[in-house]
Amino acid sequence: MVANPVEVRALLIAVASIGGRIMDRGLRLVAFFACMYFAGMRPREVAWLRTHDCQLPESGWGRLTLEVNRTDAGKKVDRLWRAARYP
Repeated sequence: MVANPVEVRALLIAVASIGGRIMDRGLRLVAFFACMYFAGMRPREVAWLRTHDCQLPESGWGRLTLEVNRTDAGKKVDRLWRAARYP
């Protein structure tokens, strides 16, 4: 089942408030779910996305460049990713 635009808007509004005064977590979740919905990206591809991969204009649509398919969810890759994100 795919969420409809109304459901996605509600999800993005809800996750934006996660973290209370520390808004980084909520904003990262908004970006994460928005990339999955609007760009059709897989969770692993979004997790590997970096600032230099994004061309975001002040308004309108931007461009996300995925140079490598990062869907390999092997144990070693997953362990290294988690260690880097959550030291």
